[in-house]
Amino acid sequence: MKKTILFSILLFTIFTACQPQKPEEVILDISFENTEKVVDTILIISENEEIQIVRDESGNFRDTMKLKTGIYYLVCDKEYGKLYLENGFDLKIHFDYMQFDETIQAEGNGETIVNHIFNQLLDIEDMILTDRLFDLDSVNFYQKIDVFFQKEEDKLKTLSLDEISMDILLDDIKLTKEEYVFEYQYNSKFKAITENMSKAPNFNGKDAEGNTVSLSDFLGKLVYIDIWASWCRPCLAESPYYNELLKEYGSDNIEFLGISLDCEDQYQDWLDAIKHHEMNNTQIIIDSCWESKFVTDYYIESIPRFILIGQEGEIIDFDAPRPSSDEIRPLLNKHITI
Repeated sequence: MKKTILFSILLFTIFTACQPQKPEEVILDISFENTEKVVDTILIISENEEIQIVRDESGNFRDTMKLKTGIYYLVCDKEYGKLYLENGFDLKIHFDYMQFDETIQAEGNGETIVNHIFNQLLDIEDMILTDRLFDLDSVNFYQKIDVFFQKEEDKLKTLSLDEISMDILLDDIKLTKEEYVFEYQYNSKFKAITENMSKAPNFNGKDAEGNTVSLSDFLGKLVYIDIWASWCRPCLAESPYYNELLKEYGSDNIEFLGISLDCEDQYQDWLDAIKHHEMNNTQIIIDSCWESKFVTDYYIESIPRFILIGQEGEIIDFDAPRPSSDEIRPLLNKHITI
């Protein structure tokens, strides 16, 4: 009996050793073309981690990494795309920077599911633009997204995925739908609250030296406000572009004002972020952070948020374009008085 058991164990050990082992890493080889500026780093970001992939001598971005199975974002300068990654994927990803959503594609192990997500995002963008999704009344909006995301679930179920992958991607579809519902509801409330506002409510904050700074201090100037916090990655990602605007328009009659929603226990983080990101414009922090009157008056539910206020304190754009967008310079040029 013992010999039989030992023989069985031996056979099992040999059989297991001969089986191909699933790779425990993700291999990414990312390349792109048609960009006006040199990009040295691509980011792979999830909710809990951020991985930098540095450009090699051939101009590509290659890395091998151990990752937790799940949803990630590929960030290349101003462009980003959603990814599903799991250990064992070996992917070559290529895109045209100037037509990112339309051209990004993957080849290799894992390409089916990754390309499915790329195409899903393109379909969502097409729905938003073609159907003017956020301009629809509530009945048509909810009908449109219900039909769209049900079709996405049905398409996903045609793929040969294991249970874990399927659950993650079905949850992602659910969360994506919820995000668009939230944005629609937010925009509806925002329009109702702000459409009759003409003058920007005054506010006060303290700069790094403890001096009180008020919006009214800048009457006679155009004021471009950046609302951010030290913990907000998308906010900090806008900082280099904000600094470019500051250099470009610094001699014009415009005030670049940073307003932090960091709370009292994050005060040092705020100061450190200002120094690290070389924020040389006027920076203030608001008392009571998210509980402040400023947050209520300006209907701030998420950041980053940018606001453009005119020389007489009038509201030009209550939700202005980001510094990284192509729309901000034409907007500033239209309203600057030198």
